[in-house]
Amino acid sequence: MRLLLACLWLAPLLGGCTPPAGTPGPALAPDVQAPPPGSRPKLGAEHAVGTTPVPAFRAVGDGWRLQAEGTEGMRLSARLQRAGRGQHNATLVYDPKRAAAAPRTHVLAGTLYGDGEADRAITVTLVREPCRNTEGEQAWRAEVAIAGGGRLVGCADVAT
Repeated sequence: MRLLLACLWLAPLLGGCTPPAGTPGPALAPDVQAPPPGSRPKLGAEHAVGTTPVPAFRAVGDGWRLQAEGTEGMRLSARLQRAGRGQHNATLVYDPKRAAAAPRTHVLAGTLYGDGEADRAITVTLVREPCRNTEGEQAWRAEVAIAGGGRLVGCADVAT
């Protein structure tokens, strides 16, 4: 502080205040490095709060198909197609407490919207275990429970 005051007071008399030659200046901030092209930054636990670990999935079973994509935070928008029943939209929310109860499991719960029918609760459970269907070997087993509508079982592809 004294040096600064002396510099300000003596600057007009001495023609300025510059450090002597060879005196190192202030440290420069390090360059921010961007990730290499094509790489995906890894998320740590501190980033996972409020973001679903299942950004998208597609589940297929005998006579049904469910496809979901993340919209924001823990929420996914889904579409269920069933033979003879048409197509219905759903909103799913990732449930970390129920998923934590079983290893290698993701649980999503929400509402299946009915066209001309009442809205119903829907729960999707994805379990990481080998599953085989008409599309081949999948890494995930899927169970879809619909209130008043039974249970659908099939295999899934899960984006991580």
